[in-house]
Amino acid sequence: MMGSCHLLVAAVLLLVVAVREGLSLKCVECNSFVKTDCDSNPLSHTVECPKNTTSCRKMEQEIYYDDDYHVRTIRQCAIESGPMKCIERTGTYRIKIFYCHCDRDNCNSAGHLSISVLLASVCGLLAYLLHL
Repeated sequence: MMGSCHLLVAAVLLLVVAVREGLSLKCVECNSFVKTDCDSNPLSHTVECPKNTTSCRKMEQEIYYDDDYHVRTIRQCAIESGPMKCIERTGTYRIKIFYCHCDRDNCNSAGHLSISVLLASVCGLLAYLLHL
């Protein structure tokens, strides 16, 4: 009886993994320079990514022109083989780019700060529960 229960759980897990692998990743795709609601309503720009997509990307560009700094947000499907993390880069002339890669559906819809706060909260809760 116990062996068949373990076998059933293993079969269900295998089925879930196999079905998930067959589905495309969904990411938000928009550019706040072109679509003004890219920041305020990003989930309205959800797309199914091409099959070779491995992550979603969110970039925040800070560009200086016309005597002022302008910030643009670009969200897109991406092919990233490295670790899913955030990186900040400074360009050659008054441009700064902050970009993050993640590998879950619509994970590029939130700001990087809210993801960090959520992750810290979950880690704190898990640490608390494990020490009970």
